[in-house]
Amino acid sequence: MPTLTAWCYQTPLGAKVGEVRLRRLQDAGALEVQCALVVTWVHGAHRPRTGHVRHWGRHGRDDPGPLTALARTILAVASSDAPQGAADTAAERLRGTGIDARFLVGVGRHFAPGRSV
Repeated sequence: MPTLTAWCYQTPLGAKVGEVRLRRLQDAGALEVQCALVVTWVHGAHRPRTGHVRHWGRHGRDDPGPLTALARTILAVASSDAPQGAADTAAERLRGTGIDARFLVGVGRHFAPGRSV
C-alpha cells in the first residue's frame, strides 16, 4: 500500500543525507520509492527551494507534480498567520487523499529557514 512520508531535518544539508539513505533502502529492496522531493531552506533565502529527486521511479510513476503542489500547500500552511485554520481548509480540499490537517501542520513546522524536508 502506498504511503506518504516526510523526513524532516534540522539543517539544509540533512535532506541530502536522507536522500542517500532512501536510495540505499530502495536498493536493498526494503521499500519502493515512486517519487521524492527535497525541500531546502537556506538561511537568508525568502523561500525554500524544492528539488525533484531524479531516477527513482522504476515503473514510470516518477511525476513530481503532485508532491510539488503538496509542498506549496504545506508552505502556505507554515507561513499562515493561523496555521491550524489553513491546514483545516487545505485538508478539506485534500479529503480522500489520506493527507490530514495534522500532517500538514506537523510537516509545516519544519518548513523554516535553516532546515530541510
